[in-house]
Amino acid sequence: MAKKETTSQDETTTSTRSSGLLELSRKVLLASVGAAVLAQDEISDFVDRLVERGEIAEQDARKLVKDVLEKQEKIINDIRSEQSQKHTRYASRSDIEELTTRIMELNKKIEEMQSQKQV
Repeated sequence: MAKKETTSQDETTTSTRSSGLLELSRKVLLASVGAAVLAQDEISDFVDRLVERGEIAEQDARKLVKDVLEKQEKIINDIRSEQSQKHTRYASRSDIEELTTRIMELNKKIEEMQSQKQV
């Protein structure tokens, strides 16, 4: 009975960690999107001021904004891809149970070896 309680606690802990990580990832993603939108507005405003002052042609300004936004999107996609590769797989309940069983077997073997050594 105690083993079932421990397994249930382990599942709860794993579930809590997973949901915490998902929530953190969600917040980071939302912050990234917000920063991207803000950056896009700032870039557009900056280029508009350059056009108004005559420092850059309107056609060149559109191309510049497009290039900067494409680079920004590529960087964001690279970061997302990198992050998803780092966190692709979590241990399942069966993985944890299998490892726990293996650890218990190894502990038993160690105890047997220690008792043989003492004799």
